[in-house]
Amino acid sequence: MYSNTQLLKTGLITKCELLPGCSNDAYLIEISDDSQNLVIKAVYKPKDGEKPLWDFPNGTLYKREYAAFLISKELGWPAIPETVIRDGPFGIGSIQLYINHDPQVTYFDLVTEEFKGLSELAIFDILVNNADRKAGH
Repeated sequence: MYSNTQLLKTGLITKCELLPGCSNDAYLIEISDDSQNLVIKAVYKPKDGEKPLWDFPNGTLYKREYAAFLISKELGWPAIPETVIRDGPFGIGSIQLYINHDPQVTYFDLVTEEFKGLSELAIFDILVNNADRKAGH
């Protein structure tokens, strides 16, 4: 029996589709176990698909994804999906468990619903120097 982390680290990538509209290359992938009885979705962000930024060293964004996961895991908040670093179809990168969601719900909606985790999320973004938080993310 595979855990999600084991599957993210060692599972067979069986599907890889470019996600449209991303500032860097990002792919929705499917990963399966050896028997292909268990399949999970994940988001793969390869190092070689990163665009140069003035405020971060080149080729480090995938490491920042993983570091943010480790820090959130240590703190116990916010709940960032499991993330690993591994080779994928386009080289080394981060692979993060995909979480089903309603794409119509944004942070603006959460604020009006008194989303209690929003303050923690803002503090976390400052802590990890997240420069990519937007209403649609």
